[in-house]
Amino acid sequence: MWGTSPNFADNIGFKFLNTGPARVTGIDFSVSAVGEIAKDLSITMLAGYTYSHPITLKPDLVYAYSNAQGNNAYTYRSSSTDQSGVLKYRIEHLGKADIELNYKALMIGFSARYYSQMRNIDVFFIQLDQPGLLNTGITEYREAHTEGMYVFDARVGVKIYKALGATFIMSNLFNKEYSLRPLNLEAPRLSTLQLSYKL
Repeated sequence: MWGTSPNFADNIGFKFLNTGPARVTGIDFSVSAVGEIAKDLSITMLAGYTYSHPITLKPDLVYAYSNAQGNNAYTYRSSSTDQSGVLKYRIEHLGKADIELNYKALMIGFSARYYSQMRNIDVFFIQLDQPGLLNTGITEYREAHTEGMYVFDARVGVKIYKALGATFIMSNLFNKEYSLRPLNLEAPRLSTLQLSYKL
């Protein structure tokens, strides 16, 4: 609650704030390969990994006050679910891989993604997850999903005639229930038929 209005409803809301100086270190790399396995059969592979370590440099810095609650001071420590120094809403490990086989007019592809758990979020999500308040279930979800998540996609394509092609894509192949941001479930399994024409 940020406002000072005597009307309680006017003081409720969310806003983004910088929590002070921070440092982000990490690595990012990717490899790719293209080759011919046999006559008319080729393969394309891509893999990548990103690691980032975003940390606060001043965890006790007061970056905001809640006027509606008697000028309560907010710091990294007082507003975070994780006290290790990692910034909120950051995914530290991200991996991806893709493989595609092409045989004459046919194509088949498979991809995988890995997201590590978001270690730190605003503590109010947990505080409000109570019967009679928001009761969102976020506490239970985070306790049950501590090892990160894998998501898989698949696709099959065919060249129909000269420049005309069709591809059937299935995203989230195993219909994984997962969330990359608090209280926001990602899309379930999605099937798409894509037609393409090259001029």
